[in-house]
Amino acid sequence: MNHKNPTNRLAESNSPYLLQHAHNPVNWQEWSGEAFASAKELNRLVFLSIGYSTCHWCHVMEHESFEDEEVAALINSAYIAIKVDREQRPDIDQIYMDVCQALTGSGGWPLTIILTPDQKPLFAGTYFPKRQKHGRPGLIEILSALAAEWRLNQQKLKDSAQKIAEHFTENDGFACSFPDESIVTKGAEAIADGYDRRYGGFTDAPKFPMGHMLELLLNHAISKGDGELLNKVEHSLLAMYRGGIFDHLGGGFCRYSTDERWLVPHFEKMLYDNALLLRCYASAYRATGKAVYREVAEAISAYVLRDLENPQGGFYAAEDADSEGHEGRFYVFAYDEFMRLAGEDAGKACAGYFGVTPAGNFEDGLNVLHLSQSLEESAAACGMSADDFAQKLADFRQRLFTYRSQRTRPLLDDKIITSWNGLMLGALALAGRYLGRADLIDSARRAAVFVRKNLESSPGRLLRCWRRGKAEIDGFFEDYSFLAHGLLELFRSDYNPEWLKWSVELQEQAVALFAGRLPGSYYETPHDGEKLLFRPRNVTDGAVPSARSILADNSVLLAGITGDNRHLDIATAIFTDGANLMLRAPTATAAMLNALRRYYQYPLRLLIHAEKLADAEPLVETIEEFYLPDSVVVLSSGESSEQILRPLLTDAELLSVPGPVVQICHKDRCLRPVTSKAELLKTLHQFSSQTPAKPNKSA
Repeated sequence: MNHKNPTNRLAESNSPYLLQHAHNPVNWQEWSGEAFASAKELNRLVFLSIGYSTCHWCHVMEHESFEDEEVAALINSAYIAIKVDREQRPDIDQIYMDVCQALTGSGGWPLTIILTPDQKPLFAGTYFPKRQKHGRPGLIEILSALAAEWRLNQQKLKDSAQKIAEHFTENDGFACSFPDESIVTKGAEAIADGYDRRYGGFTDAPKFPMGHMLELLLNHAISKGDGELLNKVEHSLLAMYRGGIFDHLGGGFCRYSTDERWLVPHFEKMLYDNALLLRCYASAYRATGKAVYREVAEAISAYVLRDLENPQGGFYAAEDADSEGHEGRFYVFAYDEFMRLAGEDAGKACAGYFGVTPAGNFEDGLNVLHLSQSLEESAAACGMSADDFAQKLADFRQRLFTYRSQRTRPLLDDKIITSWNGLMLGALALAGRYLGRADLIDSARRAAVFVRKNLESSPGRLLRCWRRGKAEIDGFFEDYSFLAHGLLELFRSDYNPEWLKWSVELQEQAVALFAGRLPGSYYETPHDGEKLLFRPRNVTDGAVPSARSILADNSVLLAGITGDNRHLDIATAIFTDGANLMLRAPTATAAMLNALRRYYQYPLRLLIHAEKLADAEPLVETIEEFYLPDSVVVLSSGESSEQILRPLLTDAELLSVPGPVVQICHKDRCLRPVTSKAELLKTLHQFSSQTPAKPNKSA
């Protein structure tokens, strides 16, 4: 890359991805009305390229084409060139990804689109080499042909673009019947049919972790007492952890595995993946009591707090797959390098444990670390006891981590994205609750405070992202939905009613800004947002859950907390609109199925009243011994003047009982208040098939 003076307008951007292209000889511009006005004035086609900063093939296409003077000369002479960061503008990305998938049957990034000056698509694809090779057309040939056709047959191309655009008119949803509970079971069974008995997981290679899918299966297995399904989920969680997709030195999961064994990852690390997986492993620990899930959850959170947390609060977006011009270079080891660091006494045992061989398992004979043997097998190989080898391994792991830290790190995308921060602060709050880690709840709280201070443009209105002191771009549906979700988890963990109030405000604003004409339908852009080719509507899960599925889940929880059936009305409308889709495509609607599962379970409300909040701690600790994913604890005390809690404490008997008291309410009935731990344990067993296991409170 040319690091001389900026050669295009992207130098004025605040996006790490766009700044990567600021020195290209291509005359890039950001998406704007001015750019399209120039296209109309000059009567040129628009070359639209969409990607993100940690995308490996985006880097490849930049190096092959956008740094190339010949390609740049062609683009600059015949096109208006626009670059879009898909993480900043998911609306533009979704519109043209829908187009690409419809026209070609596939999609991905970099996303390459040729538009008319009025934003209508003519051509769509993903990565293209500079010139034709391996059966893939070259960018030079594509751009030359389309530019010539625009000069000679402009009306024909305009007519073609118009026909394509007409296929993407706004769809406001379809009227359906309300789904019954059997849809959840059918959906879970359909997803489980894809189970890989040998390597775990529920999809073919490339294998994505899909934390929201695993969370549905885990909760369904626990609630129905389905041991076979739980075994499949546990096998998958353990296989992912043991594989190379997990960073065994620094913690955290990579984006996906390129193979069926979870061995060789695509090395980028995304905030949202680690948020969804932190929820899964912390939940699996609380549900099963198995220490390995706690270890993984703590390793994920350690990575996030060490490498992705902004000192002021909030979390950065991602780390790149590449460093020093090579994918995975930061993470892999040569055999001789590894053995030199391991030392003679336990070197071979450590190599066996981490699957390191002279031949390697990655490019150029290098090794991706993974757990190839059990601790006991590796200990036996070097004649040590398991305890002695475990200590050796811990010391060596730290030494290897320190050594690796001296390498050139992959690029950090230091955008703070509102929706992804909602997912992570919610995951940290949940993990803090399940693992007994107050520090994780503190980090979630700092993130919430940061978002409120820096990413609210006005009361009730959110901005999409923040970087280095500058917040920009009006928030999208997922920003409101995911942040409300995170705040609900934070309320469930620290019991501060301010988070509950803010969550309710965001839910109400989401409905006001994004609801479609038919009940249960929602758009991704606000009604007062920028006018694009069409208003995108996302009804399925992708790398993250769909925003309306999370909105439905939030609504069910809020109904359980507050008893306000207006929240239930929102949820039931979404479930009705999505009923046919849940039946036809369960793998694409796992988050909605999980919300529907919660609707039929219905949140368990545990009302605790004490004169002093500290007096309620023994009762709270007893409750937290159980895995009750659909429960909400509401604390009230004589010290509290929070009015939002008062309507919840409607039972005069509760307030009149002396000492700390808890009352359990489910659906339309409340049980008699109890005051002792023994009574509470007996009552909780009615709502949980799980034997409680005390969490380790150590930080």
